[in-house]
Amino acid sequence: MPPESGTGQAATILQTLSDFIGIEAGKLIEVGEVLVAVGLLVMTLMELVKNMFHLRLFFHRWQVRRWLNARPNPRAYEQLILLATGSAPGSSPGLLGRMSGLLLGDFHPGDALFDQPTTKMMGQIQAAANQALDFPHLFPHVYGVLAAASPGTLSPEGETWLAYAQSLQGKSTKGKTPVSLEQALQAKTQVTKLAARKLDALQNKIDTLWAQLNQRVSVVSGALLIGYALSNGAGRETMSGWTIAGLAVMGGMISPFAKDVVSALAGLKKRG
Repeated sequence: MPPESGTGQAATILQTLSDFIGIEAGKLIEVGEVLVAVGLLVMTLMELVKNMFHLRLFFHRWQVRRWLNARPNPRAYEQLILLATGSAPGSSPGLLGRMSGLLLGDFHPGDALFDQPTTKMMGQIQAAANQALDFPHLFPHVYGVLAAASPGTLSPEGETWLAYAQSLQGKSTKGKTPVSLEQALQAKTQVTKLAARKLDALQNKIDTLWAQLNQRVSVVSGALLIGYALSNGAGRETMSGWTIAGLAVMGGMISPFAKDVVSALAGLKKRG
């Protein structure tokens, strides 16, 4: 007996799956098409909402402020914005004021910094951090975050480099052991490496959390939309509630996959 062809194997698998779920094979194909279509729709709507309301801006700002421990230390956030944008942040408007400003093109200082891909934002924050590391006495609050061994406490190397920088400015270091140039340079190297690791950790955290939030929202949104469509569409009489729920969850899981496929195709187009 000749081996079953690829088309025959696919038909057998489809028939077995339709028997298991309790849906006719023809309708199962239609359901599959709906799942993929809804996944693409959810992805498109998510991207539209994120771009229209600048959700990435607020997410980036929230994460950077948490990293800086800005609530008890607001000066660190102010100094970082000054270093990264050349403008003082000033008073922050409310949500409605910020949204209206964005729609009118009136960006609040720092908005252009945070409303961009994470990699580009971190590049500017890295440049700002380098300046704070070069002049710790001028930007002590940002330096305090970059060189901290624990919240609010500088590392020994951080203390050494700060003391040397202050001595160059003629500031009193009474009661402290004089720091030689060699000691200062070694301390700065260690502080720079520590700051680089902290910035890398921040970028990894932002990337991971943003991706997880996108996936969870797309799965839940897709599942709800597909569940509603299956519950009110044709053929619902032949499907049990468990079948509808299972297909809804499956379709919701397709949503982030569809987003990744579209993003990959967009990347190929840019390189082409």
